[in-house]
Amino acid sequence: MPWSSRGVTPGRMWVYAPDEDTLHERWRRFVAADTDRRTEMLGPSGERTPGDTVPPLPGVGSHGRIPLAAEHRTNTRTVRIGFRSFDRQYVLPDSRLMERGRADLWRVRSDRQIYTVEQNAHPVANGPALVFSALIPDMHYFNNRSGCARPLHRNAAGTLPNVTPGLLPLLAGRLGIPVVAEDLLAYIAAIASHPQYTARFQEDLEVPGARIPLTAAPCLWERAVAIGRRVLWLHTYGERYADETAGRPYGRVLLPRDRPRCVTEIPDDVEAMPEKLAYDPATQDLRVGSGRISPVPRTVREYEVSGMNVLDKWFGYRRRNPAGTSSVAVPVRGA
Repeated sequence: MPWSSRGVTPGRMWVYAPDEDTLHERWRRFVAADTDRRTEMLGPSGERTPGDTVPPLPGVGSHGRIPLAAEHRTNTRTVRIGFRSFDRQYVLPDSRLMERGRADLWRVRSDRQIYTVEQNAHPVANGPALVFSALIPDMHYFNNRSGCARPLHRNAAGTLPNVTPGLLPLLAGRLGIPVVAEDLLAYIAAIASHPQYTARFQEDLEVPGARIPLTAAPCLWERAVAIGRRVLWLHTYGERYADETAGRPYGRVLLPRDRPRCVTEIPDDVEAMPEKLAYDPATQDLRVGSGRISPVPRTVREYEVSGMNVLDKWFGYRRRNPAGTSSVAVPVRGA
């Protein structure tokens, strides 16, 4: 998958939030401020100023080249984005607010696109070597330490695979079966999206970037592709690789009957919103402030993506005083 890109690099965390209402409120506070305050809200980097004119992001921009200093509209658009592994949030998709909006990723965005995200700047320590998102990812999506995104397709229509030329026909010839880009990605997901891949190839992964061993056995290929389709359906919350006949309904990730359930309600009003997570491995209770979820298996509580605990990171952006926000922020209203 030769074309890769860093994910969205906003330069300021307040353009993200788990809910849309919070972002609309932050935007209203921004446009209500004078130019000096807007400069302060954009931060000290100097990469963006209220006087900048930049092209809008493809498919979502409506501001033209109006600088932020002249912006007075109180309504704005929000778009769902891949924030961290398994964490979907919302973003203000405004290139004027971002250091690097990554226009090329937005240009190929569609309901056919899927992004493979890898840690190519640091060795992968544990957990999956690759994660996947139906949404454009933030640059720190993988494990909060940079990384890159590899779109499956080079265009929004999904007709130009981002695959080394000649690889798909080569695989088809060796395996004796048709091979399309979606099958190759499913195979990759089956091989590299679990901790045993990382453990087995730990020495190789000291040089960042996943390398994928390819089988020439048709039965192994087809088995891996079947597993990978389910993995990709799960990673994308049912928005890709859906197939009702295979038990993968669109947009509904079905969990086992003994799945974790909210036993005691988690408050979401500002005063009672939780600040801490607590876990009891004996009872498998996960306490979210005064709320309780059970049963949560220990493997779920401890699940990590290269040192980043997924639950801790997810909760950190949804607690009463969320991580990474600034003086322009208002408390988020829920998960």
